[in-house]
Amino acid sequence: MKDQNRFKRISIICFIVMLVMFIVHVQILVTFNRKVLNVHGNDSSSPAYLDINTRGQSTSRWEKRDYPLTEDRTVTLFGETIDQTLYNNSGDSIRDWGLRINIAGDCFINQAWTGEVEIHQFVGSDQEQVQRINLQDYALDDVKLAYRYDGDLLIPLQKGDYLIYFPNEYYTEMPVRSGDKVTIGMIFYYLEELDLSDYDLTIHFNRGFHQGWSFIPFIAAAVLWVLALVMHGTSIMIYRNTQKQRELRKSGLSYMSELYEAIYIITLSTGEITPVSSGEYIEKLRQKHSNAKDLLDAAVRGDADENELDATLAFVDTDTVAERLKDRDSITHEFLSSIHGWCRIRFFAMDRTEGKPLDNVIFAVQDINDERSEAQNLMERLERAEAATTASNSFLSGASRDLQAPVKEVLALDEQILGEADPQKIREYAERIHGTADRMLYLINGLAHRAEAVREKGKAAVKRYSLKQIAAEAVEAVQPMAEKKQIRLETEIQENIPDALIGDAEKLKEATASLLANAVSHGSDGTVRLSVFGKILGETVHLLVSIRALPEKEAFSAGPVDGKAVRADSDLDLEVAGAVLASLGSELKSVRSTDAWKDLYFEIEQQAADFTPAGKTTAEELHQ
Repeated sequence: MKDQNRFKRISIICFIVMLVMFIVHVQILVTFNRKVLNVHGNDSSSPAYLDINTRGQSTSRWEKRDYPLTEDRTVTLFGETIDQTLYNNSGDSIRDWGLRINIAGDCFINQAWTGEVEIHQFVGSDQEQVQRINLQDYALDDVKLAYRYDGDLLIPLQKGDYLIYFPNEYYTEMPVRSGDKVTIGMIFYYLEELDLSDYDLTIHFNRGFHQGWSFIPFIAAAVLWVLALVMHGTSIMIYRNTQKQRELRKSGLSYMSELYEAIYIITLSTGEITPVSSGEYIEKLRQKHSNAKDLLDAAVRGDADENELDATLAFVDTDTVAERLKDRDSITHEFLSSIHGWCRIRFFAMDRTEGKPLDNVIFAVQDINDERSEAQNLMERLERAEAATTASNSFLSGASRDLQAPVKEVLALDEQILGEADPQKIREYAERIHGTADRMLYLINGLAHRAEAVREKGKAAVKRYSLKQIAAEAVEAVQPMAEKKQIRLETEIQENIPDALIGDAEKLKEATASLLANAVSHGSDGTVRLSVFGKILGETVHLLVSIRALPEKEAFSAGPVDGKAVRADSDLDLEVAGAVLASLGSELKSVRSTDAWKDLYFEIEQQAADFTPAGKTTAEELHQ
């Protein structure tokens, strides 16, 4: 009961701590997500900042000659493309952001992509106007601002005017993930100099529930609470079982008191003897002998028949009773008493604790003169119960031995590794274990990533993606495993296929990374090559993605390949890749090649978002 109450208090305390940490964590998240970060100018020390700079290419700057600035003045206007790059160097994603550019001198704005621009024109004057407009998609009649038009829309701005840029979510200008960057562009015209150094960036970060330092103590408190609940539940079960045993014991002892003339509980370690129901003859002797061994010895010597004295003295010897009850619940001896006639004395084992010697026993004395036949029937029932208990114990012992077998097998394998004299073999064992752990870790991370994607979006969305980026991210996922196994990763993408495609990028990356992980896991030296080939079919591109393990110094084992798909040992990452590809309507295939251990590949059709060729890309570019 004491342990039960203690665990109950601990579970309540852990729940309160977890609840407090949950509230603190949620409050910190809400406060953080409400916070606005304001950055002025190109402050690269800020967690996120924006750099405004000219594009710097030969085609990014041009001239408008003889431009009629006024009725009596023609000038040369310089046009220039200005790139504004937002860098997110924080550990959180940017949910939303806005940019205000303060105009320092006379100029014209012509274009801004791909979001909308709110233009504040002639600020502080009677002609002040404000309009929010998409400068990529507009009708000239919709322009309410003062402007000039000669085939190009030129909106005049002067010192004191400003622009506010609103990013476009459709073109992935927001949100901005941690470590990513977003580039927007604008076209300005000016006479001599364009000064855009005075600008302000407004940022709203977004931190997920599992992010932030407060998530760790919350999870720790939650784990402790669960453990406390388990311990509390266990203590309740133990307490209830103990109570049940006590009730059964009381019931049993009460039942026994009707059968036995005297019942005593003996603590073997101390010699203490406690009466449950007392016998008159033994109680008289107990006044002289407080020690159980001396009391029973004196009682037998004063009562047992001389012919049975030695056997009865040996039976009541408390020094040996624990050993005699080691594999039994009770032991019995009958003798002829000079005072009471035929008697039966019995020791019962109680309160057994595994791994510890028996300490408490019940000593009972029964008069069987007049009730011999009834007592005999009772003994038969007790013996049958004893036999059933012994059989149960034997079954449990056998089951215990059976359960020990696999543990001993694992220990034997461990002894084999520790006893191996050849360091190279030990290293091979370790590398195999390490490789398996790496693959399991990769699969777990992949599943966690899939679970997070399902939690946030419900299902993976079909969207525009970069083929090069998907290939780079798949290689990056298995790069640590490859480095540990000294395996080179190579990537080749057919130059003339489009880079911008539309499809389920996450599943495509997951399938590709799983196949790369499988190829890397089976080697210790050599090269694994990811190749992407394609053919344009109308509005779609038919892709063939191949993963080939090239041996070096026979590092890759050339096991049998059945010509269809997968190795006979049915690797888990191949099953993951096959399941993902099946959800994409594709199929994992395999062929045997003359220079490779195996060549795994799959084919899939993706819609082209832009038919611009991917072009030649170096490995350094792709893997940076």
